[in-house]
Amino acid sequence: MLTLFFFCIINLAASADFSVGSYNIHQQSDMSGLALDFAQLQTLDVLALQEVQMDDGAALVFSQSLVSVMTSSGNDSADKLINASVKKSADTQWNFHCVQRVNQNADGTWESLAIFSRYHLLKCGALSLEHTDDKNREALWAVVGIPQARPLLVINTDHETSAYLTLGFPDRKKQLQSLVKHLKSCAQWLEPGCETWPTVVTGDFNTSGASLSAPLATLNEIKQTVSLLQTAHLEHVVPCPEHEVTFESLWGSYHLDHLFIKNLRSSCRLSLKNRQGSDHLPIWSVLNQ
Repeated sequence: MLTLFFFCIINLAASADFSVGSYNIHQQSDMSGLALDFAQLQTLDVLALQEVQMDDGAALVFSQSLVSVMTSSGNDSADKLINASVKKSADTQWNFHCVQRVNQNADGTWESLAIFSRYHLLKCGALSLEHTDDKNREALWAVVGIPQARPLLVINTDHETSAYLTLGFPDRKKQLQSLVKHLKSCAQWLEPGCETWPTVVTGDFNTSGASLSAPLATLNEIKQTVSLLQTAHLEHVVPCPEHEVTFESLWGSYHLDHLFIKNLRSSCRLSLKNRQGSDHLPIWSVLNQ
């Protein structure tokens, strides 16, 4: 029943609007659960993924287990991606995708960011974000060719987690400031006039406050995050209900994942509460230019 209700919401809006979502897939630790989740999310027009695992960092080959649930074939040559480039996926609702490797794991695989889209991805690239920890931080961007509409800029990001004393929000603030700087200077890495384009910035911002902090500290970090991105004219899409969390674990529940928009309209941000494949909830919003 919940699944049917989800499809009704998306399909009613899809005729006039388009939808953009984000999902931290927790290093693909539960592929059978992710398969169920993707089946419910397949009507989204654009889906940004964090913690994507690449079997081969040099050739940027998706984990075959992920390919098998994102596409129907799972072994086509289109699964091989050139760094931060656009390729077509065979036999899937998300016909186009781009990927950026970010960090190499101990076993030689790569943790990456990806953007999947129903529509053509006209351009794709990566933005370096300032960070303190050894773990690299980048944002993946793509220009989506929405039919009969202006180009849509989508930016997918994954910020530093909380850590005792040394990291946490001070480090995440550096990544936010880097992101704002990139947005304000997009004419240098994209093209003149991009400052006025409809824009979505989404992903895992890890807005948990200090490590093991009280909910008030988490809310304070969210407010600071919203304020920083407002300097780049980005509006925070409020979740429905307003205080809904996007991450649940034994250590607590937090609102970590967010969606920000510019030159777009949205009523609110939704989530897939009955998700199976991750400790994060997938989020999305129906948007209109």
